[in-house]
Amino acid sequence: MNGVIKMEWPIRSPPLYNPGGFSITVAGGLIVLAVLFSLDVATTQFILSNGGYELNIFMKAVAGTEIFHIAVKSAVFAIIAFAVVYSNSRLKNSGTIALAAIILWYAFVFAHNMVSVLAVL
Repeated sequence: MNGVIKMEWPIRSPPLYNPGGFSITVAGGLIVLAVLFSLDVATTQFILSNGGYELNIFMKAVAGTEIFHIAVKSAVFAIIAFAVVYSNSRLKNSGTIALAAIILWYAFVFAHNMVSVLAVL
């Protein structure tokens, strides 16, 4: 062998992780997120109709109109769903972890909205 390393041509890179990024865990997480988005829209509209105001500077322009609010939340949901599935197909569970963080954030948003709703009642 004389210290010579035999190399095969072509040199192959390792395959990307791609078993498909969708799973029952992702489906369940997206259902939970859809429910949280719906509850966020409903509680926000209730707060706005009772004299409250939107705290999210990005949603102030659309939160006053329910149909635009739903449209924006739906678009954001679609982007999140795509990103989660795509991320999972590239790096195992990366999208699922991000989805869990988003769910926790929106659980906080809903809890905050409920404090405001209960203050109105």
